[in-house]
Amino acid sequence: MQMANETVTYYHLDDDGNAVSRTVISGASWYAHTVATVSNKSVSLGKVIQCRIPVENTRCFSPHEDDMLVLGDCDAPIGTNDADLRGTYNAVTISAVHDNRRGQGAHWKLEAV
Repeated sequence: MQMANETVTYYHLDDDGNAVSRTVISGASWYAHTVATVSNKSVSLGKVIQCRIPVENTRCFSPHEDDMLVLGDCDAPIGTNDADLRGTYNAVTISAVHDNRRGQGAHWKLEAV
């Protein structure tokens, strides 16, 4: 996969929002863009992340919604809660997981906010 030159850290969280496992993945793509939401009185801006992880760069990897990603090799310890991951380490929460592991260019596509 072209442009898969980033390192990301994936944190699997338990039901209480605490990290129970940490996986560092080399060879991912990370794309951030801004989206606008318009209501009748205001405009809200938010950041959306698309992260693609080629299958050949992972082993026994099964991402889940509501887990977290950090751009880079993050050293937050197991047990860190989701608020600290977001506030201290700029983690984003996975909102959608797309399993694109069939055919050429097999990869996981993760969308996060």
